[in-house]
Amino acid sequence: MIIDFCTTVGQGITEYFRPEDLLDEMNQNQVDMAVIAPADQYLAVYNQEGNDYIAEMVRKYPHKFIGFGCVSPWYGEKAVDEVYRIKSLGLKGIKMEPFIQGFMLSDRITDGILTACEETALPVLVATGTPISSMPLQLRELALRFPKVNFIMGHMGFSDFWYDVSIAAENLDNMYMELSYQMPSVIIEAIARCGRDKVLFGSDWPFSREKIEMAKVGLTEDEEDKKHILGENAMHILNITEEKR
Repeated sequence: MIIDFCTTVGQGITEYFRPEDLLDEMNQNQVDMAVIAPADQYLAVYNQEGNDYIAEMVRKYPHKFIGFGCVSPWYGEKAVDEVYRIKSLGLKGIKMEPFIQGFMLSDRITDGILTACEETALPVLVATGTPISSMPLQLRELALRFPKVNFIMGHMGFSDFWYDVSIAAENLDNMYMELSYQMPSVIIEAIARCGRDKVLFGSDWPFSREKIEMAKVGLTEDEEDKKHILGENAMHILNITEEKR
């Protein structure tokens, strides 16, 4: 089973990212399922509307899409309430974009949201690599403060913070790394230092392509590495079995 852990669907600032186009991309690359999340203004401002749209797409394509919702920490208690609503919608995780949402990972502003994620067992995908708001070592700090929450380091710190990736994830049971955009050498180092159980295939479609990102996984010669990175690790985080497909 192959799972793309990072995609975006819906209306963005300038264009609509059609779910049907993502399904075509998945079919071309033999990808079984994809984690989908809202775009742009729905990440930053219109959280409820974005989450409702993602839930609608999951209901429409239940065997293809896994939904991640979003909450802006600036909404305070409303953001915390939205985490519980995300869970009730059947979505499987939270996506954070500190650069778009206007906060720093090292701030305490996310504590309420992350406490709710701990209580609901929702993993948190964080787009990393943007100074000064979202860097790998800042995410490590959150993972240490919230050891019961699974964090996914989106884009593995691309581009400028590649050298912090393995350091940030090393020896943490609750830190995973999503590989879109990152250099193959950084991915290979992450496998060697942190283990194949910690790396996830993701494309960040429509901004990159599954074929390009999958080719990086193919550079490892170990077939077990490939199986874990392409799907088994995601299945573990998301509590998916072959029978649930």
